[in-house]
Amino acid sequence: MIFIILIPVILVNLNYLDDFLSSNNIYDLNINFFLNKLNFLPLGIDYLFSSILNILTHLVLLLSFREQAYTEFLLFFSNNNSYLIIYLVMGIVFFLYHFFGFFYFIKTKFKDNPYLIVILLSLMPNLFLVSHMRYFMPMMPISIIGICLLLQTYNQKK
Repeated sequence: MIFIILIPVILVNLNYLDDFLSSNNIYDLNINFFLNKLNFLPLGIDYLFSSILNILTHLVLLLSFREQAYTEFLLFFSNNNSYLIIYLVMGIVFFLYHFFGFFYFIKTKFKDNPYLIVILLSLMPNLFLVSHMRYFMPMMPISIIGICLLLQTYNQKK
């Protein structure tokens, strides 16, 4: 099945996968961004911390920010952005909502259905490549259900 899915991609452009993977380097926010900031650390540790910061930043952007936050990272989070406070407040709210909803759903339903790991695996490429909320949109109903389950559990305890 994977081969059948890849045939159209190969026919259209032989370098598609390479272009897709290297497109991450044209944007500000990649591992090199953090390596430049952490250049005072010993070799190896800087790569470790840069990788961790890159993944965490991509997770935050995936769950809460629009595309421009990733593609124009330095400009978007600069003082020149007059809507920065609004974006940050909305980003924090969206992140908390999606994070707790999504992971509460996975936590409560995983023991009944371990195949939910596929949902987590589908989000993995976004933690290493381009990451913003548009790629999380198919998972938003899961976050909403997770928040509902969390509120239901909280109300039952009361």
